[in-house]
Amino acid sequence: MENGCCSKKADNLKSAENYYGSMLKKDFDTMARYLHQNVEFIGPLSKAHGKAEVIEAAKSFSNALLDISIRSRFACDDRIVLIYDLTFSASSEKLPAAVMMNFTDNLISRIEVFYDTKLF
Repeated sequence: MENGCCSKKADNLKSAENYYGSMLKKDFDTMARYLHQNVEFIGPLSKAHGKAEVIEAAKSFSNALLDISIRSRFACDDRIVLIYDLTFSASSEKLPAAVMMNFTDNLISRIEVFYDTKLF
């Protein structure tokens, strides 16, 4: 497990991990607590803006999601990067993915996800 920090923003890493943990538990109220009101989501298959839209997108995504296994973490200032594997119910294959999150006022304000869309 890597954890590179160039500032005191390790708290952002914990928030990002808790955000994904809440998604796995389908606890969307808790998940929403980590999001800035004007959060922006950018992914290979969709985009969303605002807390309500991002939560709705996460609900759809989490229906097929079985596990998120974080392999590496990095935090610098108000940005974090996670490298992880996603496991879906439709397949036992792990999908390697990465996310870059920006934080504003200690809340997730931008989520950009990267993965190969061939599985979908």
